[in-house]
Amino acid sequence: MSMERQFFMKDSHNKHITTIGYHPTRRVYLIGFEDGLIKTMEVDSGQIISSIHLHSGWITDYFYWAEAKLFFSSSNDGTIIAWGTAGSAHEKFGLGLPIYAMGFSPRKNLLVLGMKNSVFLFALKYELSKDANSLFESDIPFVSEDNDDIVKCIRCNESRVYTGSYDRRLIIYDAYYYPGDFGLKIVTKVNAAHDAGINSLEIFTDNENNT
Repeated sequence: MSMERQFFMKDSHNKHITTIGYHPTRRVYLIGFEDGLIKTMEVDSGQIISSIHLHSGWITDYFYWAEAKLFFSSSNDGTIIAWGTAGSAHEKFGLGLPIYAMGFSPRKNLLVLGMKNSVFLFALKYELSKDANSLFESDIPFVSEDNDDIVKCIRCNESRVYTGSYDRRLIIYDAYYYPGDFGLKIVTKVNAAHDAGINSLEIFTDNENNT
């Protein structure tokens, strides 16, 4: 397998790029910068079609909630923004603490956040009732304080949550949700998974062998 360069952007912005994401419904790349700016780029043409500046710190992560058709961005300014299909902000949620990574478990609509020394867990609502104005069931998260440094990467598969952090720890949780109660239980913890901090993580599943 080989790769071929499709686009080259020399001067996309005067600030550093901190993360890149993909919106499958709108078919655009999202480029996040250290000043909080997000630019969207068409997949086919490479043309920048919009610039949005609603975050004030580094853009740290993205994820797409396919069922609700919402795209989420996070920042170290302590905010999460849920974006609608038209590219407008559906909701801005202020946590007040830097957010370094996000993961989403669609099985129970659980949002997992990588923080400094900890992992936060929120339950999200699929549909908003007429008397509610937030996607978050509660503004009080479940907090797991099992790290000694920044949790930089999160991946979810079924009910399992995989996290890697700068303290070299790889932790696998089981996420649970019951009406009025949700949280994380440690399944496996590897204190020295590598000689250096973990800043990227990916998981692969074998559907044939169910592993």
